[in-house]
Amino acid sequence: DEGGHFARSRVSVPLIKGDVLAAPFGSCFDLVCLFDVLEHIGGEDKALKAVFDLLKPGGRLLLTVPAFQSLWSYFDEAAHHVRRYSRQTLINSLRKAGFEVEFASYTMMSIFPLVWAGRRLASLRRSKSDQPSDAQVEALAMNELRVTPLVNPILAGVLGLENLLTTRRIELPFGTSLVALARRSN
Repeated sequence: DEGGHFARSRVSVPLIKGDVLAAPFGSCFDLVCLFDVLEHIGGEDKALKAVFDLLKPGGRLLLTVPAFQSLWSYFDEAAHHVRRYSRQTLINSLRKAGFEVEFASYTMMSIFPLVWAGRRLASLRRSKSDQPSDAQVEALAMNELRVTPLVNPILAGVLGLENLLTTRRIELPFGTSLVALARRSN
């Protein structure tokens, strides 16, 4: 598949394609990472419980998910998202699966106003016209991921400052994404 091919071109470690509900591993892990994965899974409860079972007692789950359902847009449709999260809905989902949440914070706070405004404008334009085709939705999403040479280093610096805060476990009040660290307690 396209994702596997892309990953193999970037790393020289063994890669395994699997399904969290039928994990191809015979052992448990100290750490499982889900970076922008959970929002794609319809059966979120089952997936989190399966990850819980993959962890050793005391093992941790580190994950990121997109934040705020109000930011739902063409981007989520193009990425095949099922949902976006608030901090509390993510914490509730993790606790329901048996995790003890050690830290949960919004991230990418500095770009929130830009993303919110851009998606509101796109939503207004969209409501005045016919439903865009899949190709148009894909083009809008790809345009949002476009690297802007002058802006990119500035955003990288600002987001680097935010990373310093979250690595010190300082919670940010809003953002376009969420990061959480949860532990299997038993």
